[in-house]
Amino acid sequence: MKSAQVAARAVTQRMTLPEVLTSATAIGAEVADALKNSELIADWGWRFSTCVISVKPTPEMAKALEAKQERRCSANRMKLFTHAEMPLLSKNAVSRKAS
Repeated sequence: MKSAQVAARAVTQRMTLPEVLTSATAIGAEVADALKNSELIADWGWRFSTCVISVKPTPEMAKALEAKQERRCSANRMKLFTHAEMPLLSKNAVSRKAS
């Protein structure tokens, strides 16, 4: 099992996230090839097949992806305001403070 995880990690590190999420069959094939060439597997004479069931980030990677997405959303929200709207927001903020 550990050999399969190591092989899968080696394969996925060469890919972008969108490629990983859409390439389960290709990942499984490369992992199977790596395992077939493994001395441990060859010595035992095992036969097997591989199937990628899911792709999950580590907890650290999940947090980093969430932070990146949040920064992207914040930047997009800021782009929604045009230069003409910015002074209106400032005037409204000033009038609220005065009230």
